[in-house]
Amino acid sequence: MNKIIGRVSVSEKKPSTIDEFYFWLKSEILMKPFDIVKVKHINNSSTYGIVQEISHITDSAGHMANYVSSDFGDVYSNPQTLRLGMNFVRANVLGNSKNIDMPVLTDSEVFFANEEEIRDALGLGDYEKEIPAGYIKMSNNTVVPIGFNKDFLLGPEGAHINISGISGLATKTSYAMFLLRAIQQKNKDVAFLIINVKGRDLLQLDIPAKDQADVLNDWKRCQLEFGPFKNVKYFYPFQNISSSNYSLTNCKKEILDRQHDLDKAFNFIYTYEDHKEKLNLLFSNIDDPNLTWDSIMHKFIHDRQYQSIKTWDAFLSEISERSKKDSSKKDEIPVVSWRRFQRLIKTVVEPYLNKSIFQKCKSNNSKFKQVFLSEEIDKIQSGDVFVVDVEKMQHAQHQFLIIGDIFQAAKNRMLSKTGDLKKIIIFFDELNKFAPSGAPKNSPILLDILDIAERGRSLGVILFSAQQFKSAIFDRIKGNCSTHVFGRTNAIEIAKNDYRFIPNTFKSNMTRLGKGELIVEHPLFRTLLKLRFPKPSYEQS
Repeated sequence: MNKIIGRVSVSEKKPSTIDEFYFWLKSEILMKPFDIVKVKHINNSSTYGIVQEISHITDSAGHMANYVSSDFGDVYSNPQTLRLGMNFVRANVLGNSKNIDMPVLTDSEVFFANEEEIRDALGLGDYEKEIPAGYIKMSNNTVVPIGFNKDFLLGPEGAHINISGISGLATKTSYAMFLLRAIQQKNKDVAFLIINVKGRDLLQLDIPAKDQADVLNDWKRCQLEFGPFKNVKYFYPFQNISSSNYSLTNCKKEILDRQHDLDKAFNFIYTYEDHKEKLNLLFSNIDDPNLTWDSIMHKFIHDRQYQSIKTWDAFLSEISERSKKDSSKKDEIPVVSWRRFQRLIKTVVEPYLNKSIFQKCKSNNSKFKQVFLSEEIDKIQSGDVFVVDVEKMQHAQHQFLIIGDIFQAAKNRMLSKTGDLKKIIIFFDELNKFAPSGAPKNSPILLDILDIAERGRSLGVILFSAQQFKSAIFDRIKGNCSTHVFGRTNAIEIAKNDYRFIPNTFKSNMTRLGKGELIVEHPLFRTLLKLRFPKPSYEQS
């Protein structure tokens, strides 16, 4: 039987309410915020609370009395007056085992909640619908595995997850990969598109991590198998330079060679004829208030006089011709607008022609392994994991093109309704770069991300995103995320409006989170939870 750790304390100035209560703690008991306690209540019910604040008080009239008691500030003397002291706890009510909404009574017994009681307190009941999210470790060493409800993580009730926290210590990517691996094990009708924007870790998801007893135990706690991702393919930007693999990437050579040998690695390209409709994605972060770029691109895509253009060289030649002052081809777009467009194209496309992703046509040379991303995504099946590496793109605008292409291809794949595939999860870091709070309202990639955020759960396209600062991303995107995860962050960030509804004690805790610790908000959880999760099951650099 659980031991009593304290009793409810009610006073005139600090009464218990249906929302919170206070209790004094036995002197030898250790406790911390996010611990969950049980209080005996009326009609043989139990009221559950989550610890928010812990204080220590004494019977001293003030700090001056303590100073005088120590021989007027002699730090080496023993106090002449012994003080009565106690630890005092404030807890928020999570619920009652019999749904009784009445304040707990004074002197009621308080206990640490056990695993079953914690699940009851948090409103967790249907194991069949759970996606492992990590585990709670209480001060009394009780460990409770926690799961997200998949209807609110992957739809149809809710969807999308956003992870924030400072670089390195927040372990954002590691947690996202833990969730994706859990989903791959628990759901057989989901595919994954992972966009690598930094580092090498995501380029070796199929390589098992070295077995470690404590890591294995953590995965077992979460009711998951320890092991790398299955059915992984890697897609790298093509580069036409002296290279054995023609892949533009930071992936280690021995790993890249192995991927090519196993037919797991491919090099993607863009040709003018097949991808001219996507060119507007190159300018996603450039404000175009007069829709100049949009008008020019509309001409190349739809006007008959431009349909004979089949290559990047011909495209650039036509732009150059239109940019001449004495151009004989007249249209409603002024020459000055053509010149601005030419300057952008010369910077973003021309230097990379036939050297990088901009190619004349798809090569038949087997060693190049050239593919179109959209075509490959159109063939993705349940359980597949596609990793697209964009880290080493020579120009930042190229990343916008590729990521926008991925979003559009994922939507088209789910609209086709072929096979048993029910969901595609897209994960990428640095959301603030592609959908910042101040993004141009007509940005093509922002519109694509918004479309997925707002109707993705009905389409079956789910967004798992991450960034350092939650306050830096577009409001409508984070507003449509049903689940929010907070890693370690700084005091400046938690002062922003995004954190105003989080209790101060929990906010302070965010600045002290360690690796492998996160604070999580989920629709079915009755409170924010502090979770731990296992180390990755794939090899890390």
